[in-house]
Amino acid sequence: MGRVNARKQEDAVLEWFMGCGGRGATPEELWERVFQRRIPLTSVRRAFTDLANEGKLDKTCATRPGLYGVEVRVWRLAVPSLQLELV
Repeated sequence: MGRVNARKQEDAVLEWFMGCGGRGATPEELWERVFQRRIPLTSVRRAFTDLANEGKLDKTCATRPGLYGVEVRVWRLAVPSLQLELV
C-alpha cells in the first residue's frame, strides 16, 4: 500500500507543477499548499526526488527561505533536453 500512496503524492506534485505556469516551488511550499501539512514533509521531499530521478523535475540553483530560516532549493518541471544529430 505504501507505494500506491507514494505514487499519489508524486502525481499531486507533478499536477501542481504542470498547472503552475512555469513557477518553481520548494517541497515545503507544496507541503503547505497541496498537502496542507497532512503528510510528513519527508514524504513530499521523497516525491520530488523520485520525480527528479524519473526526469520530470529539476532542482534549480535558486533558494528560498524555508522552515526555521534554512534556505531550501527551488524545483521546477524538467525541460526536455535537445538532442543534436550529426549528419
